[in-house]
Amino acid sequence: MEKRFHWPPPGKSGDADGHEVKNNAGTTKRSNVLVDIVAQDGLEWVKVSTLTEKRMLFDIAKAGWVGDSSDEEYDSDGPQIEDDDEPEGLLKQAEGLLKASMATRVRYRHPKIRIVLPKINRGCVREVEAIIEQIEGMGITVQRAEDIRPVPPLSKVLDQIAVNPFADFAEMVNIDCTILLALVSDLSHSPIEVEAWHHRAVRRQIEMEKDDQLLPKSLWPACGSRKLVCTREAAQRMHEIVDLIGTDSEKKRRDFLMDRDGTDELTSEQRVAGLQELSTHKIPTELKLPIHVVEVTIPDMECRIGPLAVEVAKALSIINQSVFLYGWSTGRTTISSNRTVAKEIETIVEAHRADDADKGPDIWLCPTARSLVGKEKTRRNWNN
Repeated sequence: MEKRFHWPPPGKSGDADGHEVKNNAGTTKRSNVLVDIVAQDGLEWVKVSTLTEKRMLFDIAKAGWVGDSSDEEYDSDGPQIEDDDEPEGLLKQAEGLLKASMATRVRYRHPKIRIVLPKINRGCVREVEAIIEQIEGMGITVQRAEDIRPVPPLSKVLDQIAVNPFADFAEMVNIDCTILLALVSDLSHSPIEVEAWHHRAVRRQIEMEKDDQLLPKSLWPACGSRKLVCTREAAQRMHEIVDLIGTDSEKKRRDFLMDRDGTDELTSEQRVAGLQELSTHKIPTELKLPIHVVEVTIPDMECRIGPLAVEVAKALSIINQSVFLYGWSTGRTTISSNRTVAKEIETIVEAHRADDADKGPDIWLCPTARSLVGKEKTRRNWNN
């Protein structure tokens, strides 16, 4: 609610040496606009204006444009409000919203804009209609009094108030190695007492888990009843880590989550039941197990995605290439807790985009990570 967004004024973002321009008071000149509601997880901006027709006509007149009262056709370009010293009217607000939107990207996309005018009806005076038509011509959605539905009971909209981060997930999601480890970790499934030999990252995760349980609050809702897949490279890396430092319970969970010798004949229901015996959290019965392992070829995925993928792949390890290019090439959401790699991918895409519509892989970042607890003897004899 009421979040301010900025954009650099044309020709005023820097001087000949690239320094920001200062005004007489010594502060940086930055244009900004106030967005009343940031919705759709940042992808939609809503501006609510209580302007009336009378007020809009006053603003139009004060800006120096008055419609012709004769029956002659008025200027198709509509009123132009260009004087920065004039009070901000609806058109200038719309222009500011559009500029700020074009300077902002959320998951590679510019936010869409919606202006709500609860005090203006359709079929109003032509000067006001001209303003609204010009705003709509910018690609901005305008809602008037007739478009606003009656306020529903609060009980019917409570589930719509909070953002659902999983609403756009497809029926199949791609699981990163970091999430595979979180799904089997003792830290995720049961309370753990801090031990002197625990790594400081593990100690921190133990404390975090006490206040914010990762599985019930984040990972199980993200998985839902969707088909879960991972690349061969991600699975192999997870197996290597679990085999090396995993506890007996972590290994057992791994074997229920993935097809392994002795568990490949188990049904999804049997796997869920097996996990439940190893967890203090409720395991969702709709969870689809095992996680299916897919074979990928990096050059083939780069060809399907295009030149951007080649640039991104240069900065990634083989495992991360397989994971993120697979999600990208198939249009599936990749679930990961690797914020460093996700940010690096976004930076590379923005630096090498050839078209405004170019976008990178859809990555849902888990709020926190979970490591394996590890075994004391393994950690004490790490070099043996």
